[in-house]
Amino acid sequence: MSNLKRLWRSLADEPLDPVADIDRYVQLYDFPGWNEHYDPVAELCRVVDWSVAGSVQLLSGFRGVGKTTELFRLRHELQDQGYVVVYLDTLGWLDQSKPLRPLDFFASLSVGLLAELEDAGLLEGLRERDGLVHRLNGFLSGIKEVKAGPVTYDVRAAREALRSFRDRLDEAADEQESSQLAELHEFFGSTLNQVADEVGARGKVVVLVDSIEKHTTGSQPEEFHRAARRLFTDYVSWLRFDDTHLVYTVPPYLTMLQGGHDASVHTFYANRLRDRDGSPVQVGLDAYAQVIGRRYPRWLELLGSRERLDRLALASGGQLRAFFFLLRQMALGARRLPFDDEDATFAEQTLRRDLGGLFSTAELDWLRMVATTHTANLDVVDLSRIMSFLDSGLMLCYRNHQTWYDVHPMLRVELGLGQQ
Repeated sequence: MSNLKRLWRSLADEPLDPVADIDRYVQLYDFPGWNEHYDPVAELCRVVDWSVAGSVQLLSGFRGVGKTTELFRLRHELQDQGYVVVYLDTLGWLDQSKPLRPLDFFASLSVGLLAELEDAGLLEGLRERDGLVHRLNGFLSGIKEVKAGPVTYDVRAAREALRSFRDRLDEAADEQESSQLAELHEFFGSTLNQVADEVGARGKVVVLVDSIEKHTTGSQPEEFHRAARRLFTDYVSWLRFDDTHLVYTVPPYLTMLQGGHDASVHTFYANRLRDRDGSPVQVGLDAYAQVIGRRYPRWLELLGSRERLDRLALASGGQLRAFFFLLRQMALGARRLPFDDEDATFAEQTLRRDLGGLFSTAELDWLRMVATTHTANLDVVDLSRIMSFLDSGLMLCYRNHQTWYDVHPMLRVELGLGQQ
């Protein structure tokens, strides 16, 4: 296998497990002088540990900063403290073609929960296992008769039932929503309590609900954004379950708007590789060098210099996904070894094209304001467009002592600001 292929494969866009992949994982919240004063995982753990009767926490993760990997670190740290942790990735259950609807959301979580418990070997031992499966099947099918006797939880059949439920949901009357939500809420909470009782861990069950923030795109993004905001403001009481801790990942704009969600909020910011004045943050660049060194120790032979690696790190805007993308593009387009500055320019141009963006004059002026003042005035540009900027990574958020904003470095040329 060529060295270029090894580099390309080592930087695949997939989360790491900090325990299983310990040889490749770098804890970016443990570098003195950089992120050590703000570790969202540590904060999440404290809220769980210090809460008396369960908790609801919202976790905002900007795309490409390693959020899912850090969620896996959270899972391990909580398990080490004696918690039973259920990781539920909503990408496999939510209908990605439509905005979030509360009933669909909770029905999808319920189906996904039983599937995750089955996969983890926890469903089989529950005292009312068959009753739970019958109840959920009955709810999804609309047939309320509860059948007796043992039943197998068929994940494929559950997916089909969920699709049929969604079809009926499109035609259902709004007045039915409250009673159906109450039924799903009781089912979800009862299932979690049975898990806690089965393992002797009442009050020690944590559910990590991941990838909700990815459910924000579609042909009408403003509807997706409005629906997500409504779910986590108007329906926040339904997100709570007694004696259970829930962590929901949410789009970054929800924490930016602040207020209304009545839950503990934490954010994975973009990694700060430049300060507000544009000067490079050396400890951050050293951390990124360590990240690539863990994944591909012989990187210097291919890149030719540390300066070229730092150039790519700065061009990424502090997004690990973009950093890996740039390195992989250099590997794909390499004409000779080591890489040269033309290879770096090619990779940067590819990232700039992939970020895309067609902007009105008002939007360009607003983005320039963000880049020069590092603030975000929400009253100037349509809110749905700001949400799209955050979702796509065109606009980034950083934190060192205080929160501040910037545009992606690859956008600066289009804004007439030049490269830093």
